[in-house]
Amino acid sequence: TTSFNVVTVSIKNATVTATGGTAKNGDSSGISATNTKAYVKVTIEDATVTATGGSAGTGSYGIRAETTNAGKSADVTINGHSVVRLNTTGDHAETIHGTTVNRNSGIVFENGEGTVYGTVTLQEDLTVAAGETLTIPEDATLTIPDGTTLTNSGTITNKGTITNNGILTIAQGGTLTGEVTGNPVVYTVTVQT
Repeated sequence: TTSFNVVTVSIKNATVTATGGTAKNGDSSGISATNTKAYVKVTIEDATVTATGGSAGTGSYGIRAETTNAGKSADVTINGHSVVRLNTTGDHAETIHGTTVNRNSGIVFENGEGTVYGTVTLQEDLTVAAGETLTIPEDATLTIPDGTTLTNSGTITNKGTITNNGILTIAQGGTLTGEVTGNPVVYTVTVQT
């Protein structure tokens, strides 16, 4: 949405995959909202988003919100039970760019390093891939509801709360540190005979 005063990109209750192209002499963003005169607002709420900046000469961004008007701001807000994966390519890379970035609640992976913000209930199955991490800080809560699976082939570090009412599987090579309440954790192994 664009008006004279505000440029808005709003992603709510949706699944979005956005990949920037190659920009030899410029920027590349998975999601880009820029303007020279107005406020810029990017909001993600209760959504699953993967945004990857392509290879670029001056900047690769997962999400880029920018205004060149010194009296205005460009804000990025992540709310609800969102799962956001932000990736960049090459030099001069920034996973998320804005005057202010508010990670109020949701799970945000930045180049494979995930963090749970606030209180999050998974809305669909989630995989932490090999080489990825997911951290639940002291003030955060992650709930795996009945009928939902969290599969971990990477590293989960729990310093907050994980409530497992669904299925939490630690695949071979995956690690889990910290306590989990609710259903038992399932560990899978490969047996060679």
